[in-house]
Amino acid sequence: MRISVFSHLTCVAIFEPGFSIDIEQVNTRSIAVYPNPTTGRLTLDADDVRSVEVIDMMGRIVYTARETNQLDLGPLPRGAYLLRITLPDDVCVTKINKQ
Repeated sequence: MRISVFSHLTCVAIFEPGFSIDIEQVNTRSIAVYPNPTTGRLTLDADDVRSVEVIDMMGRIVYTARETNQLDLGPLPRGAYLLRITLPDDVCVTKINKQ
């Protein structure tokens, strides 16, 4: 399984167990996550989303969803979170802000 790290909306790094990565190997795959910042509703523009986890800055999983491209983060407190998106062959992580 690969783990991709995002900066804004673009994948900037991929990590695979047992392999090193050079800057030339960086994947430019893009998954749109909007609106960001959000007041509650969040849309993922990606095909075949297996699961989504929202992680607070303490590392706690505070929200999970399966096989959906729409999230309702309304109940979460304001702040910064990590969004971990699991696809069939990739795990992408990006930062979101909840207002």
